[in-house]
Amino acid sequence: MIFTVGTICVALAAGLPLGYALFSYAKHNGIFGMNVYHVPLIPILVMILLVGILQIVLSCVLSSNLKKETLVERIRYQG
Repeated sequence: MIFTVGTICVALAAGLPLGYALFSYAKHNGIFGMNVYHVPLIPILVMILLVGILQIVLSCVLSSNLKKETLVERIRYQG
């Protein structure tokens, strides 16, 4: 879960300023007639939901794979 929270924080910390910079560039150069910037709340929430679901699925798959191995196989794999 720490990885998931970190991923979301980095994506927002980098993505929002880069998105606004791209908007400013497009507005200054008259690209697509952009005049108003809106924070994309719905895509942000969808991204958070998808990253969270992916984290849960990966955790379940990896833990089920570990349960199938014997203790001796797990020790041999680690070292």
